[in-house]
Amino acid sequence: MRYITTQQYLQIKDIPRGRLTARALIYTGGILVKDNKILMCRTFKTKYPGWQLPGGKVLWSEEIEECLKREIIEETGYEVIPDGILGIYQRDTGPEDEEFIRVIYHIKSFKRKRGVELDPQIETSKWFDIDEVLEDDFQIQSKQIQREIREYKEGKKYPLDVLQMYKW
Repeated sequence: MRYITTQQYLQIKDIPRGRLTARALIYTGGILVKDNKILMCRTFKTKYPGWQLPGGKVLWSEEIEECLKREIIEETGYEVIPDGILGIYQRDTGPEDEEFIRVIYHIKSFKRKRGVELDPQIETSKWFDIDEVLEDDFQIQSKQIQREIREYKEGKKYPLDVLQMYKW
C-alpha cells in the first residue's frame, strides 16, 4: 500500500472526499503475431523510450475496443479484429505518476489498409522475433510489455465479453 506525503495531504485535505477518487488513463494495445514475429512500434518523442506494442490512450467517450482499432490503424496501417483479451493491468505508480490501466488484446486477424496516413509521432514499426523481444537487452519501453508478451506465449486469453459497455 502506498501513502501520500505530508505535503500532498496538505494540498488535498480540504477537497471533498468524492473528488479525490483516482482518475486513471486507459491505454489499449494489441499483440499482432505472424510467423512467430510480433509487431512493435517506436515513437519519436516519449518520456519512456524503446519499442512498444501498437496502441494508445482511450479518448473521451470512446469504447476501448474501438480505440484499439483506431490506434493500430493510425500507428501501423493495419485493420485488426481482436479475438480475446490478454489482460487488464494497473500500473504500479508513485505519488507523482499518472494512473494507467492497460487493456491488451489478442489480435485474431489483420490486414494492411491502403492509403492510410500514419501517425507522425510514430518513428517506425517493425516485426521482431518474439524470443528476441523477451531478451533482457532488448530496448523495450517497459518490462510490463515483456510480461504481456510472455503471457501471450503461454496462451493466456480471456473472452472479449469480459469487458462490456454499460449505460446509466
